Amino acid sequence: MPKQNYQDIERVIELDFVRATEAAALNSLRWLGRGDK
Repeated sequence: MPKQNYQDIERVIELDFVRATEAAALNSLRWLGRGDK
């Protein structure tokens, strides 16, 4: 297995943050508009 350099690891972490943000946004859609009765 080739050794990853710092930039590769940083990119993986950045993509994990993007995935987490996207998942949170998609899961929050069902709560939009609730409580406005």
